[in-house]
Amino acid sequence: MRRLLLIPLLTLSLSVCASETLRVGQQVLSVGDTAAHALDLLGTPAYKEPVENTFGAFRGER
Repeated sequence: MRRLLLIPLLTLSLSVCASETLRVGQQVLSVGDTAAHALDLLGTPAYKEPVENTFGAFRGER
């Protein structure tokens, strides 16, 4: 009975750990890494979506 409970819990805990990282080639990008490190690994974005407030004024890019 304990094994039946242990296996799903172990699987769930492994998936939670994996959701905080992204493997890029031989390196790993983790939650909390700097934006400069992400740009080094992934390169510059091909498209940046403009973000506007409720009045239509430009607020930034996503």
